[in-house]
Amino acid sequence: MQKKYSKKIIFILLCGLLFLGMNQITLAFDNLAQQAISNNYSFYQEGKAVDGTWGNFTAFDGYLLSKAGVNIEAWEREDTNFKKELQELIAESLNEKSAAAKKIVEGYLLAKEWAEEELAEQLWGLLQKKQVEQANGSFDNQVYSDLAAFAYLSRAGLGTELEVEKILVYLLETQDSQVKAWPEGAFQDLQATAQAIQALGYFGEFTEDEELKLRVKEAITTGLFWLKERQKPNGSFLDEAGFDDPLIDSVEVLLTLQQLDLEPWLSVAGYNVLDFLREQALQGINTMASNTWALEAALSLGVEPASEMALGLNMSQENIQLAVGEKALFVVEAIFIDGTKKEVTQEAEWFLEQKEIAHLEKTSEGVWVTRTAPGYFQIKVVYQSLSKNCGVKLINVFLRIEGPQTTILPTKEITVPADANYLDILHSGAEEFGYQIEIGESGFLEKINGQGSPDFYWLIVPYREIYQTGDSLVLSGNGSTNLGEIILETAEIKANNRVKLRVIYEDGEPVKEALVTYYSAEKPFEVVTAGYTDQVGVIEFKIKNKGTYFITAEKPNVDFVADSGLVRTPPVQLLVEEKSQSKPREDQITVKMLITGKNRECLFFGKVTLNKGETSVFEALLKTKLPYEGDYTFITSIAGQRNQGLNGWMVKVNGDFILTSIGSYYLKEGDFVEWLYSLTPENKIKPEKKLPPQEEISQIWHTEVPLVIEVLEKEVSGAFKAIGFPQIKVSGENTSFTKPVALTIDLARDELKISEGALLCGIRYEKDVRGNWYPVKLGGVYDSVRKSFLFLIDKPGIYSLVEVSELREIVIEGEKAVVIVNNQEEEIEVSFYQAKGTFFLPLRFIAEKMGAEVVWQAETKMVEMHFAEESFRLVVGKTSERLPIAAEIKEGRTFVPLDYFANYWGIRVLCWPEEAKIELVA
Repeated sequence: MQKKYSKKIIFILLCGLLFLGMNQITLAFDNLAQQAISNNYSFYQEGKAVDGTWGNFTAFDGYLLSKAGVNIEAWEREDTNFKKELQELIAESLNEKSAAAKKIVEGYLLAKEWAEEELAEQLWGLLQKKQVEQANGSFDNQVYSDLAAFAYLSRAGLGTELEVEKILVYLLETQDSQVKAWPEGAFQDLQATAQAIQALGYFGEFTEDEELKLRVKEAITTGLFWLKERQKPNGSFLDEAGFDDPLIDSVEVLLTLQQLDLEPWLSVAGYNVLDFLREQALQGINTMASNTWALEAALSLGVEPASEMALGLNMSQENIQLAVGEKALFVVEAIFIDGTKKEVTQEAEWFLEQKEIAHLEKTSEGVWVTRTAPGYFQIKVVYQSLSKNCGVKLINVFLRIEGPQTTILPTKEITVPADANYLDILHSGAEEFGYQIEIGESGFLEKINGQGSPDFYWLIVPYREIYQTGDSLVLSGNGSTNLGEIILETAEIKANNRVKLRVIYEDGEPVKEALVTYYSAEKPFEVVTAGYTDQVGVIEFKIKNKGTYFITAEKPNVDFVADSGLVRTPPVQLLVEEKSQSKPREDQITVKMLITGKNRECLFFGKVTLNKGETSVFEALLKTKLPYEGDYTFITSIAGQRNQGLNGWMVKVNGDFILTSIGSYYLKEGDFVEWLYSLTPENKIKPEKKLPPQEEISQIWHTEVPLVIEVLEKEVSGAFKAIGFPQIKVSGENTSFTKPVALTIDLARDELKISEGALLCGIRYEKDVRGNWYPVKLGGVYDSVRKSFLFLIDKPGIYSLVEVSELREIVIEGEKAVVIVNNQEEEIEVSFYQAKGTFFLPLRFIAEKMGAEVVWQAETKMVEMHFAEESFRLVVGKTSERLPIAAEIKEGRTFVPLDYFANYWGIRVLCWPEEAKIELVA
């Protein structure tokens, strides 16, 4: 049977007609359908793949477009067309043993829409076979694929020949028993919940089991309550974390209400989901997924696209370069959903805003455009609800290029066309300033002035697909640009009061003479110079007005000279408040608070006010409003970072660790409370112990380059089990560490305390921004025959050899990876690739081999991971300060840039670009 949309939703629409008028209501959803179809047509012409993966075309897109009356066979590119590519995609599903049920159902619906019954029967047979093999009612026993498959069948009114009661039981068992949403487990998903309820509502009509019917009714009721709680004031729906697309979530809820014949819910502001779709959805359809759901929403609401609906416009000229006094002729052609084309120059509306720069005249020949003055202008043509622009816009960006030894280009302003990528900017800079660039066969940057691959690769910071006017980017070769960090030392910032901050390198050393600038959130291109840091990296300055500001520090080279201490910090946000004139209350005290996480990130920095009688360290922690676990005696977690073994939360007051419980240590006015996640059980120098004489060093350590090594007289940390091996300091006097250096250690000495079967690990000790030592695992290989241990070092520092309880290493070289978990080796085929100035690694493979649990949310392109008692979320295509290059999907896998595991998970990463080799240690 073919499902109809809800009578109650028709009633809501008809009520709307009384107030808004028939044409306005109908036009809103007609326009939504037209824009979705047009966007898909553009995506296809631009080369979007037809492979059934997220972000690309699927058979479900073909199904909806065909259902809307679109002649997709007329969508042509190269030597193929859209229908032919979809047929090939469905054929893959038939031949692929592990094809997901969702993919098979999409193909089945499309075959039914095309009336290709033989093909549909083949696909249906695969689904029935899957359900029989699983025996629990599911197709794949993979909740996201199963729920989508059941929902698609429900919306099409198909699937009752399946084992309905087993489906219902499976759906009930995958509902979380506590939260009452789907799926069961730590994280629930709005789209999955809506799809589960759709399937329950549909398949629940086809069971005679009264007890099962009651269970289904209860699950629907509780699931709907969970969905209703996620409605936004404008009538839309969105997951709590805000990762989803509100249009997709809203359409799924609309389809759920239609399936159950329920009225749309009103939000607290009096809007329903139809209000949102009518008024705001048109601005939100800019991705493949949003096009799909927008079109399904329009079709479900009764939109029937006519054959004369246009899906695209072709202008005779896309970009023009006219001298003053010159003119050009324009005509426009429309492509319609039935595959026909027609010139519509006269029917279309033409606009030109920059009338002082150009003149527009419509004639029987077409539209003539004449340039009358220099400058940027843009022509816009509108036909039906579609528009097309033509013109050239220029923007200004700032570029700096830092080579491994010298600055190739100091910061320079470059004019480029709008929508420029980093290669466009590099080409424009090369023409103006004379440096040379080489692009490889893959289309990516290889060399600048002859420097680069295979010796090293160029890093672009920040990397963006498209740069906007005022953007600034740096290309650094072989790690020549040090990001550094800004440490705020003024807790509460008031307008026209002094702000004090410190700029440091990644190793905690001060950055002298760094240029500090800031800008407001309201005026990001009006950059104000605060001044330069002093000899200890400190600067003090005033910000006159209240507001939100972003501050950054930079120490570039000013000429073509050797690199020396380059730094470019990520921006830090400041909230500047009005200057207070009131005096502090006598019944309150104010203390400063700093909370630093395990990756040395600042979780909280500011002042908190405590009432007299409630001044304990514990009460101060509560005032920060950070989530915590524990009580007034002992804290086990702050902001989701839990204690692990000897590592965990410690607290200092005025620089000293407290010796009593946090609930019984009382603070006074002006105290400084510092919480830190310590990765060492001791934060002090350990006693001296007997060490080998300096002349014996060459007999113990062997390296492939002549390193300068000295034995430390005092240990800096005691985080791991000692084996009698001293800590050593390696300087960089004789090597630049352009690639990792192997350090081999002779272990054939009686005084070493190595137990049988011990896991040995090379360690580098580093200081955090507060001066506390913490260890970084480097891994390594033990040679039982020679009784030696080898590990790799990539920079000067303090190193040692220790025994650890667990060690995981991954070495990827070419197409293969060797995974070593606690000395057990496993060789697996894996792939990585080079792009955007870095290497991209397969996320799931590495995460799971490092012991993480990985969940892929296909509809939201989000990956949820649980590693070392922490949870991480990664959204494909999104960047952040610690992830300037976004994750990508390639061949159905999620790939992340090389630095992701180091920046977010604290995993040590080494890379040999010239050998296409990568090592990760945790």
